[in-house]
Amino acid sequence: DRPRVATPDEAALFRVVRAAFAQRRKMLRNTLAAGLAIAPPEAERACAAAGLDPRRRGETLSLEEFAALAAALAHTGLGPRASGTGSRRDVTTPDARRPTPDR
Repeated sequence: DRPRVATPDEAALFRVVRAAFAQRRKMLRNTLAAGLAIAPPEAERACAAAGLDPRRRGETLSLEEFAALAAALAHTGLGPRASGTGSRRDVTTPDARRPTPDR
């Protein structure tokens, strides 16, 4: 089986997905700002860098779009920072689309 999407930091991807779904019926700019503790304009810039409209809702993004958003956040230095090595991981399982809370 081929991975659905490759990401340099799986934990960061999960944090972005979790932030996007943390508040119901909210736009990305607001959920990312609140969930990742960044300013709304920074969330908008990250969305733009990933080619996404910051007015979209998390449930409308594909796994590939979430990976692009996580990469854009990491590239700007605004993204979620994972503890550990941050080694490259391939997201291959359906469970990767439904992140679980950090333990």
